[in-house]
Amino acid sequence: MFQHNAAKHPQFACTKCHTAFLTQASLEDHYRGKPSAIHPKCSRCGKGFYSQSSLTEHHQTAHPTVICCGQKVYEEDLPKHYNQSERHPSCTVCDMAFEDDAAYNAHGATEHPDQRCSSCRRQFATTDELKKHFEVSPNHPTCGKCNLGFFDDTSFLEVGFSKLTNFRLTYMRTA
Repeated sequence: MFQHNAAKHPQFACTKCHTAFLTQASLEDHYRGKPSAIHPKCSRCGKGFYSQSSLTEHHQTAHPTVICCGQKVYEEDLPKHYNQSERHPSCTVCDMAFEDDAAYNAHGATEHPDQRCSSCRRQFATTDELKKHFEVSPNHPTCGKCNLGFFDDTSFLEVGFSKLTNFRLTYMRTA
């Protein structure tokens, strides 16, 4: 009797196209088949659905979007969008891109602190570029004799004092 009922009277039927199936899994496979006007398929993940309203609900929950730079972007595509858009800051060291300056500054401070000027909030590709920045920036003290730039007055005075101390010690030894 069980075999007769299963074969002749399937339990699972598509109410859209009236095709009958023996199992729930077979019915779901039916939805995932070729896309049609009756059974639409998600263009993002390929999952099939009973109706257009089911697909719309899926799209809103499984593939949410945000507005960024005046355009609709899928949340899962945001890193790619940040990388391709000139409106988002990108790290010159590791080629990552960020939503805004705050995220970029946090990245530079934690991932590349040796290449970052925290007082100017600027990131540099190399430590040599950072040293050059200290030399040419009006925001940083520079030695008038050798043009060496320093992060701040304290570091400028520390280096100057240690050179002066070494000079005095050397002078006192030779006398």
